Amino acid sequence: MKNNLNFITSTLLSPIFNNIKENPELADSALTDELLEMMDIYSNPRELTGCLSHIATKSVESKGRKFWTDDLGLVWLDLDQDQYDIDKTKIRESRAYRRHFRKAQVFYQDIDQIDGVTKVLNPHTRNRGTHGQSTANDAINVATTLGLNATLCEAGSLGHDIGQPPFSHCGEFIIQDYLQKRFGKDYSEFEHATFGVIILQQFEYEEYWHTNLTWETYQTIAMHSKIKITPENLAYYPAECFVVYFCDKNNYTWADAQDMLRNPVEEINNLKFPLEYFQLGTNPHQRAYLCKLAFIKECYKARTISYGQSTILDKFQKFRNWMFENVYFNLNRQITKDRIHETIQILEHCFPQDPLLCLALLSDEEVIMLSESKRKANGDNSWRPSKEMLKSLSLNEIHHLPEGIFDFGSAQLDPRRYTKMP
Repeated sequence: MKNNLNFITSTLLSPIFNNIKENPELADSALTDELLEMMDIYSNPRELTGCLSHIATKSVESKGRKFWTDDLGLVWLDLDQDQYDIDKTKIRESRAYRRHFRKAQVFYQDIDQIDGVTKVLNPHTRNRGTHGQSTANDAINVATTLGLNATLCEAGSLGHDIGQPPFSHCGEFIIQDYLQKRFGKDYSEFEHATFGVIILQQFEYEEYWHTNLTWETYQTIAMHSKIKITPENLAYYPAECFVVYFCDKNNYTWADAQDMLRNPVEEINNLKFPLEYFQLGTNPHQRAYLCKLAFIKECYKARTISYGQSTILDKFQKFRNWMFENVYFNLNRQITKDRIHETIQILEHCFPQDPLLCLALLSDEEVIMLSESKRKANGDNSWRPSKEMLKSLSLNEIHHLPEGIFDFGSAQLDPRRYTKMP
């Protein structure tokens, strides 16, 4: 471990420190002071590693599962197997996990191409599935260093975005708009993190298989986009929830910035990155790794989960805010929105279930297929998809979809509903 940490200093911290010294426009005394502090801390591995083991979530102390069934035998070959390792296997074997590799992160195959545009998405661009894998790798790294439960972090990271609707946040906002028209402007039930829990609890069920995860894994999925560090939350939620939250934000911020450069889009082509982008490193991997080290350092100093007492993390948050203001909120999604609206209209006529529920479970390609077929009907309001097209949809493999209006707030996370292994 000592050699590994010395390697961190020589290959990451020192080059960033030297780059700031060599470029006066990047100068920031608070930043250089923190880099020097980190060089000192990361040269002493005995105190650093395992510093939060006292608040780690232990598998044997899990609040349990909602019920105990024979389906655990499919993956449970050892009675002493880590409960979160079982969860990880169940998530990877779920249909929802496979489906979310077909959903966009931010940039996706330019659907204008169907209308004559020939631009092709750079094949290195992330999707929701690859983002989940990268987040899991980061969370394992952070949790292992801090002495937290890396397996729980991995399980939660792998499943954290499976509740994303097609075209991610664009689809999420449209579903929310429809729900507010249905129930009133104050309605705010649809949220992809909670919907991911609902999918795993209600729709990944067959006679011989049910995801049926532990309470702790469900919470790392449900809270990955909204948990705040407060004494109450630190006492109630697993510490690993906060690790997944941070690693998700850190991973997508720097990865999306890289994908932005890979896929030039007219409305953001002329943007210039702010100073923080250049101060925190010379490449995306360096920047993401530096922020991980800053998070670990802050937790080590506080001897608990901590976020917000670091110059590096403050600059990271400023850059993340810049991404929202200048990239995420500025992308022209009108063509995508039109296709989603068209798909909802089709689903209203073809399925007895809530069309918003059906939409949320589709992939990007399925939305494009349905909307493009409707467009080819040239305004014929009586047009309906063929039986063959409807049969090809992934919805047909998802069991127990309730008919009528769906309750998007039906995730069951009350720990009193969960029991330990009998």
